[in-house]
Amino acid sequence: MHRSWRGIVADGLFVLPFFFILVGLAWVYMAYGAVPAVAGVLYGIKPAVVAIVLFSAYRIGSRMLCSGRFQHSLLLLYLLLNCLSQPLFWRWG
Repeated sequence: MHRSWRGIVADGLFVLPFFFILVGLAWVYMAYGAVPAVAGVLYGIKPAVVAIVLFSAYRIGSRMLCSGRFQHSLLLLYLLLNCLSQPLFWRWG
C-alpha cells in the first residue's frame, strides 16, 4: 500500500479519529476551561498526551537517525551553529 491511493486513504482514515478527538478536546477547553471540574480533568489528561507525543517523536527520530542523509544534515547544522557561530534563524528588518 506504499505510494498508492489506497495507502493515502488508509492513512487518512487512521489519523481522522484522532484529529476529531483533538478538536473536541480543544473545544471543551475553550468553552469550559474555567470550570474547575473540567480544568481538573484536562489537567489530568495533559501528561498522557505529552507522553504519547514524546514517544512518537522518539520512534520517528530513531528511524530517521539511521538515514545517512539525515546524519549529514545534522553534522552540517552542528557545524553552522557551533563551529562557525552562525545563528540558526536570521532576523529580518
